[in-house]
Amino acid sequence: MSEYKGLLQAQGITSYQYGTHTLQTKDSLYALKSERINLDNYIGKTITLTAEPIEGYPVDGGPGYLNVIGVK
Repeated sequence: MSEYKGLLQAQGITSYQYGTHTLQTKDSLYALKSERINLDNYIGKTITLTAEPIEGYPVDGGPGYLNVIGVK
């Protein structure tokens, strides 16, 4: 598990079709999903989240994929 800090946004239509939200960090873009946290509560905010990378991603030229465990 690692921490990631960045701007959380709702995910629109993408070519890679995974994740419900994105996190734009200083260096990278990540697709996000969470079964524990309602990520809609953080849209448009810069947050620090705790997440686990999901194996087998990225695919189709998309970003890394994270399973969000918590938000600070």
